[in-house]
Amino acid sequence: MFDFFTKFWTTDGFMPHQHCYVLERGTFWLAVFSDLLIAAAYFSIPYALWILVKQREDLIHRKLFYLFAAFIFLCGVTHVFGMVGMWYPLYRIDAVIRLLTGIVSLVTSVILWRALPVILQFPSKAQMEAALVEANHQEVLREKEAASNRMKSEFLANMSHEIRTPLNGVIGMLDVLTQSNLTDRQNECVQVALDASERLLVIINDVLDLSKIEAGKLQFNHADFMLKEVAAEVMDLLRMQADEKRLSFPLQIGDGVPAMVHGDSARISQILINLLSNAIKFTREGGVTLRIERVEQTDDALTLDLAVQDTGIGIPQDRLDAIFEAFTQQDSSIQKHFGGTGLGLTIASRLCQLMGGELMVSSEVGVGSTFTARVKLQPAQAKAAPASPYTNGHAPDAGQTPHWTVLLVEDSAANRSVLQRMIENEAYSVVTAETAEQAWQLTQERTFDLMLIDVRLPGIDGLEFTRRYRAFERENRNRSCPMVGLSAQAMREDIDAGIEAGMDAYLTKPVRRNELLRMLDRFRLASE
Repeated sequence: MFDFFTKFWTTDGFMPHQHCYVLERGTFWLAVFSDLLIAAAYFSIPYALWILVKQREDLIHRKLFYLFAAFIFLCGVTHVFGMVGMWYPLYRIDAVIRLLTGIVSLVTSVILWRALPVILQFPSKAQMEAALVEANHQEVLREKEAASNRMKSEFLANMSHEIRTPLNGVIGMLDVLTQSNLTDRQNECVQVALDASERLLVIINDVLDLSKIEAGKLQFNHADFMLKEVAAEVMDLLRMQADEKRLSFPLQIGDGVPAMVHGDSARISQILINLLSNAIKFTREGGVTLRIERVEQTDDALTLDLAVQDTGIGIPQDRLDAIFEAFTQQDSSIQKHFGGTGLGLTIASRLCQLMGGELMVSSEVGVGSTFTARVKLQPAQAKAAPASPYTNGHAPDAGQTPHWTVLLVEDSAANRSVLQRMIENEAYSVVTAETAEQAWQLTQERTFDLMLIDVRLPGIDGLEFTRRYRAFERENRNRSCPMVGLSAQAMREDIDAGIEAGMDAYLTKPVRRNELLRMLDRFRLASE
């Protein structure tokens, strides 16, 4: 072995190739020239690979490129020694270089075979072009879907406005009539009409809300609220329906349920209305019970069960899943006999899911059903508010507190009449304007304690009027006047737009008398 290394660089005992092969002159120079060309190519390829790897840092399997470069470079060296060997038989060093070439080529091939499955997963140019075409197609579809959703949102907003505006006149005037000196017969007729109007509004809200849920447009407005009061208001709303059937209609609040919670009270009311009205509809005798229980409570989370139990017709076990599908009831005869759109349970179920819970059901045919809405809320972020000093739920008359003047800006004559009667019956004075321009002129002539402004006014709309008036207040350093938006558009983004423009509150048509009076009560208390 030592002798091998001592003679490593010598040519002792060897003859050049040209003597071994006894090559003729033409063949000799052809072999030399071929080795020279191959070596030149083999030396250029590694350099090109090195440039590629350096400039394309995103390449994977970079080591594989380096191994290929080394392998090809060593192949070039072997051809150089093949060419040199024509004159100088350095066969020992040539053999070592061939050994190195073999080792590097073996390592390269092993790594290549291991990496081959991953490399084959990379798309070809044709596949990438097809993928690009598909991506562009999907982008076009997304744009069409977005445009469709925008059109759907605009349609919902317009539908909401067109339907709620006349309903505001109907429900509002009926509400005013309930405060008049009516005979028992007249009062009964008004209550029937008011109840029918409320049912129509529930159906309209169901259709609009389902569309908003499917379009991903439904939003929640979280605030502290009195849970028992919300539940009691819902039951008061539906009590007439229960009384007509002589059904017991109790509310049961379990131990540990906090008086005040944090969440969206309107959505809780909506769930309860759907479940309770459904239970009353399908119950001929017996009763419907609302039971509220605490499931779990931590410092920042509260889980409640809102259970509605009835003694109604019950639901077959094989139909329990289907009842949560939109426009679905047990069978066609149910719809013919009891009526309804079949949307109530669908909306209640989806609202529960959006609130981090679920809607559960247990039922037995001929015995009754129990629907349990499990919702996740939060503990109240403030202490329970003290009871209002106004026991009748609205502001007292002008003889007890300073008189307030309200500017009502509404382009609909019917709605102006309804809202004016609602307010003036409570000893407020009301000044009306049909357009924003008329309202602006009035604000330059006198001051107002509060403004009720329809958002959809002809010409300058309510939002622009609010922005201009707020700017006028800032320029003149005037006292900020409470401004309340009125609109039949029930979309959350419409409410947000009103608040952003400078409105202090937002009422959605149809406006309930009690709701309007509570709002006035709140601003009067805040001003004292």
